[in-house]
Amino acid sequence: MSKINNELNKGIVQSLIGKYSLYFLQITSLAILARLFTPEDFGTLAALQVVILFFQLLATSGLGPAIIHQDRIDNEQRNGIFSATVIIGALLSVVFIYLTPGLAKWLDLSNVTVLTYVLVLSVFFSAIAMLPLASLQKDTKFITIGKAEIFAEIIAVVACIMLYYLDFGVVALAVKLLITPVGRFIFYYYYSKDTEIGRASVGYKISSILPLIAIAKFQLGFNILNFFSRNLDTILVAKYFGVVTVGFYEKTYQVMRYPLQL
Repeated sequence: MSKINNELNKGIVQSLIGKYSLYFLQITSLAILARLFTPEDFGTLAALQVVILFFQLLATSGLGPAIIHQDRIDNEQRNGIFSATVIIGALLSVVFIYLTPGLAKWLDLSNVTVLTYVLVLSVFFSAIAMLPLASLQKDTKFITIGKAEIFAEIIAVVACIMLYYLDFGVVALAVKLLITPVGRFIFYYYYSKDTEIGRASVGYKISSILPLIAIAKFQLGFNILNFFSRNLDTILVAKYFGVVTVGFYEKTYQVMRYPLQL
């Protein structure tokens, strides 16, 4: 029991260190970007980001906790699950491309075609990052996860600032939302080699994901309900008050939310 308690306490401390470091970096990057981009830029991305978050939610499908609680996952199952996430990510990306223009029109957002094609990749990489992330979480490698998220955030912010000074405008903000999940996937995938589950590759036993879905559907249902309770207001503000207002609203809410998360 003592050993279990020590491992639990160690995992909690590492998780807190990783999360606090990431929050500090995100607050710093927000302060920098808020001086470069207009509220309209932030508002446009905030409205589209709600859609992205929803598709990312569907992409992970609550599978992470289901994987973590499995006693054992062999290599064939691991590779089959990874292949399934690639398929899920690709399908959701196609749906995202077709649905986003209609939503943008309803919200009176202009010039979002390029943003759509940039942001769709974030949906795909969020899906395929699920298994490597779950393998790190299963082994309580929270410091490693924190490092991956911090490195990805730094790279994304630097790229965003560079593109801003190259006059890419709001596309630079969209690229930040793209680079973050791409960077996280790369780091998760690299570090997952030393986990119990191991580094995944493409496999053929896609049916390995079915038992996980049977468990994950309850987590997914809760996440969807929770998602709309927390994000529907952003869509409504964008629709009825405009993107400039939602830019102020979303960033103010984000700053207010940090102490609650901490």
